[in-house]
Amino acid sequence: MPTGTIAKNIFANYIGMFINIAIGFLLSPYLIHTLGDTQYGVWSIAAAFTGYMTLFDLGLNSAVNKYVSWYHGKNDPENVNKVLSTALLIFAGISAVILLLSPLFAQLMTNNLDMGGVPADVVSLLVIVVSFDVCFFIIGGLFRGAMGGFQRYDILNNIQILAAIYKAVVFFAVLELGYSLVAMGVVSASANLLSALIFYHQLKRVYPQMALAKKSLSKETSKDILNFGKFTFLSMLANLLVYYSDAFVIGYFMNAAAITYYSIAWTLTEYTKKMSVAFSRTFAPAVSDLDAKGDTRLIVSVYLRGTRYLMIISNLLAIGFIMLGGEFI
Repeated sequence: MPTGTIAKNIFANYIGMFINIAIGFLLSPYLIHTLGDTQYGVWSIAAAFTGYMTLFDLGLNSAVNKYVSWYHGKNDPENVNKVLSTALLIFAGISAVILLLSPLFAQLMTNNLDMGGVPADVVSLLVIVVSFDVCFFIIGGLFRGAMGGFQRYDILNNIQILAAIYKAVVFFAVLELGYSLVAMGVVSASANLLSALIFYHQLKRVYPQMALAKKSLSKETSKDILNFGKFTFLSMLANLLVYYSDAFVIGYFMNAAAITYYSIAWTLTEYTKKMSVAFSRTFAPAVSDLDAKGDTRLIVSVYLRGTRYLMIISNLLAIGFIMLGGEFI
């Protein structure tokens, strides 16, 4: 069971990732030339800001993934619904906190970073719009985590591809109409809102037993979700410090325009990470499902085989970027 499912999910992840990379290759030069170095630098800061704001997820996306696959493996729809309903309430609470704090985030950003002449009120409004974007993304994380828990990465990637195409097309449209940063923030937020709605609809189709209801809320389930999530949260924090601190550091000591030049090279390292994650993330729900069934022997086999292949892929990618990265840039 796991080998075929994992292989199918890895293939779906790589198709989704390569399409997103292709969209990025086509869109990024257009955004840089249309926005200019300074505004694109501000947009990069906003992207880094959203990256940090996803810490408010608290690692709960992975907890949903783990426990949905676990209880689904035990054929226990009651507890699957407890996980989904309880996690949704937590995500809604987190989103409310983000929106309440968004004016403070906007003030901190405008007061401490050199925006290169972009008006403070524009940056502040962008931060508030981006905060809505993060909220929709976090709530959508419930459905992404659940879809991964059911090991339907094909559907997950299809929806994310549609969202990426929607953003690219509408970005082009709003910029051609003369709009700029705040409009791009609205487009990004709308993409995450639409994605969350589509995920919900598709999840009902994949798992008809799904019922998000007050009666399914559980204090014990919330403890399980939060306890598991804290370990993923530490991993997320480390990842964000490595990959998203640079824009803030450059913006503080230099200016927004300087971020544009740095981000082009940084994107290559981001692609390396994405290619590795696209492979590895399919193993978590598969192992959780096997664990629920008590198949320890197969878990060990899947883990060893997956680690071997991931080492080969990540090393080849790293060597390729080291040798060809300069020429590519």
